[in-house]
Amino acid sequence: MTYPYFIPALAAAMLMAAGGEASADDAVRGQGLYKTMCMSCHSIDYSGAGPAHKGEFGRKIGSAAGYSYSPA
Repeated sequence: MTYPYFIPALAAAMLMAAGGEASADDAVRGQGLYKTMCMSCHSIDYSGAGPAHKGEFGRKIGSAAGYSYSPA
């Protein structure tokens, strides 16, 4: 199974329909959420407790070497 590329476009459309365009505050909030919720296991550039996020797009889901994935 590969990443469904329509999801980001769908998310952007839903955001605009929900009350406007994304703002710089959204990017700052997203960066804060990534640092507090994701970085404890993931890095952009290297694999740690979880696989690296760099190179995620276009990679088959659950295919990073060295990790066991749940059937879900």
